[in-house]
Amino acid sequence: MAKHRCDVAGCNRNRFRFQRVCTRCFAVLPRRTVLALIAAYRSGERATWRALQKESGRILTDKLASETRRLVARADRLARATPPVTSQQAYQIHQRLLGEQD
Repeated sequence: MAKHRCDVAGCNRNRFRFQRVCTRCFAVLPRRTVLALIAAYRSGERATWRALQKESGRILTDKLASETRRLVARADRLARATPPVTSQQAYQIHQRLLGEQD
């Protein structure tokens, strides 16, 4: 069975035979870009189709990179928000929870 690849440049995910883009690209890319890609393929305008493939690849890369930056920034904020606990403090907290304070 032949594998059908997504039309977006740099994606390389599988898609169904009746689709032009995979489900991830369909969810991430703007509708206008996806519909223009489909229309260019169906009308046989290969130069426009290839240009739209490259453009949608750039959009996809930018969106995934911005999502990665957002998640890294969130992880950094969470790391700064939690105060460090020394082993002695952890032992005291554990003893207090167990009710075994000196």
